[in-house]
Formats: sequence, structure tokens, C-alpha cells
Amino acid sequence: MKNTCFRLFALVMLVALSAGMTLAQDDPVATPEATETAAPETDIVFIELAGPAAASEAEISGLAWYGDYLVLLTENSFLYATDEISGMLFALEKEDILDYLASDSPEPLEPFPVPIYGPDIVDTVSGFEVAFDGFEAIVFVDAPNAFADDQVFLTIEADTVSEDDTSMRGYIVWGSVEEDLRAIHLRLDRRIALPPQTPFDNMSYEALFVAGDKVVALYEANGAGVNPAPQAYVIDLPSGEVSTIPLENIEFRVTDATQPDENGRLWVPNYFFPGEDFLAVDSDPIFERWGMGESQAEFDGYERLVALDYTEQGITIADVAPIQLRMTADSQGRNWEGIVRLDDRGFLIVTDRYPRTLLGFVPAGQQ
Repeated sequence: MKNTCFRLFALVMLVALSAGMTLAQDDPVATPEATETAAPETDIVFIELAGPAAASEAEISGLAWYGDYLVLLTENSFLYATDEISGMLFALEKEDILDYLASDSPEPLEPFPVPIYGPDIVDTVSGFEVAFDGFEAIVFVDAPNAFADDQVFLTIEADTVSEDDTSMRGYIVWGSVEEDLRAIHLRLDRRIALPPQTPFDNMSYEALFVAGDKVVALYEANGAGVNPAPQAYVIDLPSGEVSTIPLENIEFRVTDATQPDENGRLWVPNYFFPGEDFLAVDSDPIFERWGMGESQAEFDGYERLVALDYTEQGITIADVAPIQLRMTADSQGRNWEGIVRLDDRGFLIVTDRYPRTLLGFVPAGQQ
């Protein structure tokens, strides 16, 4: 049972007795329990990777499709810098992924490198009077817009380098893509600043998606207790203007987003990472509505995919059961950082360095 997310029944009893009260027999136990009404948990089909992208140092922090290429965003792309390039991402061809999933004995897939050209990433971001903490989200745009031929948008998380201010700074930067994903040319001379929505360290804007002629950025911590009125930041591509729309409270962390379908439905990884007690809650509306899977109740941490509905007026939690990922004793501490749809088959998700680089397929049919 989890002690990090829900108050222990023993503690409630101690407080009650100390106040001279008696507890009714049917008072709820605040520790989580699996519920019969919960949808069956979903097993992840792991896709074995090889090469530099498979190492935990790659610290994959997001996923995005560029045509039929799956792009794996490296949080610290500058680690791959040379005299010629300022960093590197990785990518896989969709056909190779589908072949892997169809094979009875697949060989590991080795993502190919995508060089980044542009100014020194760390030095340039340090010029914003902050310290570069990493790239957190990526999305590609192919429609004409105020950013000319700029076809890729990324979020940057940065540290204020202040003992008095532990909140993180968020920025959106952009660049252009060479045909067939031969390279990315990143511009850092212009940026859009995104203000922090909580005072917490290591919390910033972790998700980007495109809705029509707009790019939308989601903050990571949106729970009612830590961010009572969360907002999504919206960039209008034709004009470059920035606005906000409300986002319904969602507990725990939101770390990436699929692209919305024709009805505005998108999915996000939503999980509780063991030890992040500042995001712990006594109750969670999604579990209350849909129930909790057996392994979610048994092991530390929660892992699920949650559906959201986007309109130009705001983003709400869809009235659809979450996809609860089956956990094991060996799977605790999986830091799911990226998600994309895989046609109508389900989703691809990826972890950063915790516990290591894991690319997985979540079968879900049409969602």
C-alpha cells in the first residue's frame, strides 16, 4: 500500500482518539485499494533500443512525429555537441517500429542521429539570466505561420540560480527542419517566456501540441492543491500572439501530450513519481470516478494515460476511463516523459533516465 499519496488509517485513528472521538465502522480507509470497477490494467510491450539513444544519459524527454519519423527529444542535447553541431536528437522510422511489433523475434532498433545546428545551447540560454536545465517538449508544424519556415517548436526548462526563488522558468524556442529530417536548425535569438505556475523545482512546461493554427503548451503540475487555476499557453501561429486558456485541475504530473484528433481529444502521461510528496493528495478525482487498478494500489507511484478535451475556450478532463499501466516490483520509478499515438493501434511512450531509457507500446485501439 502506498504511504506517499494517501493518509494512513492509523494516523486518522490516532488523531480521532486524541480528540476524544470515536470512528464509525464504515469510515473510509484513506490508503488506496484496488476497485472491482476499475478497467483492466494494460501491459506495455517494450521495444528494445540500441545505440546512444538507449543509454540513460540520453534522457529522452519527449516524443513527436515528423511525418513517418518518430523523434526522440534528448533533454540535454548539448551533450552530443561537436565543433560542427550544437546538439543532437534521435529518430526512428515508423515502418521499423511496426515491423518490430509484428515480429516474433525482433532485433533491437537503433535510432539514427538528428544533428542540431545553431548557437551553443547552454551559453545562449545562460544569457537569459538563467541556467539551462533541459529541453522538455517538442512539436512539428507544417502550416504557414508568423515564424516563417520555422517548423519545430521546443520548450526549455531553466533554473533561476537563486536560493530565494526555487521556481523554474519556461521558454518556447523554434527552428527549421531539413527535408527528411536530415538536421534541425535551432534559433535561440528569439524566445517566448512562459511564467512559472508553482514555486517547485524541476517543474515547468512539459507538453506541446498543435491545434489548428495554434501551438499549446501545458504545465507539469496542475493539481488543485499546488496550482488552483492552471493555464495552458497558446501561441497563435499566424500572428505570433500569446494568450492563455484554462486547464482543468489534474493531479500528479503531466509530462507530454499527443496531438489532438479531429474532435480535440488528446492523451497525456499522468503519473506520480515516488518521493514527490508535494504532489501527493488525499483523494484523486480520476481514481474516484474510474477506480484503481490492482498494481496501482500495490506499488509506489501511479502510472496512467489520461484523455483531455481541447477547445479554444479551455482544456478539460474527458469523460473517458484512463489507461492504467500494469506495474511490477521491477517497474517502480518509471519516469514517463513522452507520448505519441501510433495510428489507431495505441500509443508509444518513453521514459527518461529513470530507471533507464524505455520505449514502450501501449495497445489501446482507437482512442
